Amino acid sequence: MKQKSKKNLNVPNLRFKEFEGEWVEATLGELVENVRGKISTSLLSVDKYISTENILQNFQGVIPATSIPNNTNVVAFRKDDILFSNIRPYLKKIWLANYNGGCSADVVVFRSNDTCEAKFLHHLIANDKFINYVMLGTKGTKMPRGDKQQISNYTTYLPSKSEQTKIATFLSLLDDRISTQRQIIEEMETLMKGVSKKIFSQELRFKDDDGNEFPEWEVKKLGEVATIQMGQSPNSSSYNTNGVGVPLIQGNADIMDRKSNPRQHTSSPTKFCEIGDLLLTVRAPVGHVAKSLHYACIGRGVCSIKNNEYSVSDFIYQFLLQFEDAWKTIEQGSTFTSVNSSDIGSISITIPSIKEQTKIANFLSAIDEKLENERQILKKYTEQKKYLLANMFV
Repeated sequence: MKQKSKKNLNVPNLRFKEFEGEWVEATLGELVENVRGKISTSLLSVDKYISTENILQNFQGVIPATSIPNNTNVVAFRKDDILFSNIRPYLKKIWLANYNGGCSADVVVFRSNDTCEAKFLHHLIANDKFINYVMLGTKGTKMPRGDKQQISNYTTYLPSKSEQTKIATFLSLLDDRISTQRQIIEEMETLMKGVSKKIFSQELRFKDDDGNEFPEWEVKKLGEVATIQMGQSPNSSSYNTNGVGVPLIQGNADIMDRKSNPRQHTSSPTKFCEIGDLLLTVRAPVGHVAKSLHYACIGRGVCSIKNNEYSVSDFIYQFLLQFEDAWKTIEQGSTFTSVNSSDIGSISITIPSIKEQTKIANFLSAIDEKLENERQILKKYTEQKKYLLANMFV
């Protein structure tokens, strides 16, 4: 690819070497047909119906619908149409159709005309630049919707058909690799869940280094095998984003990828967690678990869990991951659910010897590490795609 010259031309920053000349200005309305066709839902199956609910966020495709409206006409779409969820556009729900079907009224269908290749149009639309433009014209607050006339007026630039095809083919290959990487991660996550379930149900057992069986597992309370410390929020006047004091972990918003990711600091810390402690959210949403990467103050939305002489931290971590779906049976309250130290400490945990805990923790941590590596690969591909979209279009 060649870099854009310093002269201000209507050409992208990155371009394939064989192409020259400026791109032509056009509005989105000039690149698409008016889609009027309808189809009865009686002719559709769940895997041929698209609503805003089953288009995935961040341009990640679709999943099958869970239901279809009864005996009503919906918008008919074709293979290679671009479907855009017009409710809360910031969710980036955009999909290039790979089959014919029908969609709900809140899904806008873009069908390219003769001036624009369908896959090129998809990359023009599945783009942060387009999403940012749409958000400028949205109406409503709780459920903002894009303004269709404003969307139609979106200004872009168009190269020749041959250059469109080359760009679209190149980016589609990258999309395929990203999709493959997501599938690798999904399959590994499924494997991890299956293996963990078998381990904690004792269907799968480890042996010691001499090939002997470990002792039977014992039923304990979580409070017996770990120290639980509830958080306490400091005075809000001490919060800052200038790095003064210690990091502050208040709740789920300060946890990312199961690791602490504090957004603020506090100069008047109250309760502390150490590096390596486990963090558990105790206010809605309850039960999210993470590992602390910080010596930090913990607020009322979290508690810290530290292993004692009866437990291995990574084993407790894996147990809490298994337990995440069960918090719904324990949490209290309606609008804002929560749990207290007694609720947490009274959870039953069947626990093996320290040596078997260590073997289990090392085994599952190795899979976790591999998963994290695959997620980092996906992150790099996604960042590369974002960079190319920002620089291969005008």
